[in-house]
Amino acid sequence: TVSGGELRASGVGAHFEALGPTAINGARLQALNGGVLSLPGVTTFLTQRYAGTFNPDQNLEVTLWRARGENSRIELPNLTSVAVGVTSDRVQVLWHAQAQDGGFIDLSAVTTIVSTNTADGYNRGARVSATGAGSFIDLSALVSMVDNDGEPQSWLEARTGGVLDTRSLGTLTNVDLALDGTSGLDTAQLTSWTGGSSEIDVDGR
Repeated sequence: TVSGGELRASGVGAHFEALGPTAINGARLQALNGGVLSLPGVTTFLTQRYAGTFNPDQNLEVTLWRARGENSRIELPNLTSVAVGVTSDRVQVLWHAQAQDGGFIDLSAVTTIVSTNTADGYNRGARVSATGAGSFIDLSALVSMVDNDGEPQSWLEARTGGVLDTRSLGTLTNVDLALDGTSGLDTAQLTSWTGGSSEIDVDGR
């Protein structure tokens, strides 16, 4: 069990695998420079207060999952849901899954990503981004991504060669989309998209 805190694998040959049921609510995950984190026992994830990295200038706490660099991998093949929405104690709370420079994140069983409004007046948000050639996040089972916050903070982003596999995504609520002409993000199958905006750069700049 990891409640808050951080799991990090950095460098070629760095490989961490947790077998059996695993709880990582609030945990930050980083696979860097060829490192691998494999967590097949994780099935759900919930953000936790005091668990993310706090930025006092922006009054912002971020729980970051980052895979950066070729062959860097975060593997969560049995995770089915992500929820952002805890008592914030007067700070904004965000969850961000980020693949960079050839990194890979396996979220292939996630069906729902939800940010809830806890009525305390502080923002929640979920962000997923793939940037750089070869960067890939597998969200192939994702059906809906919903931000119920009064001031939505959520987005899906693919730029500079990054790819988000969102082939099953049908519903977006208060979620922004950003992509360029060199990247991939499946949207043709969307049946409902309300409250969000799009930023599309066909030239890939």
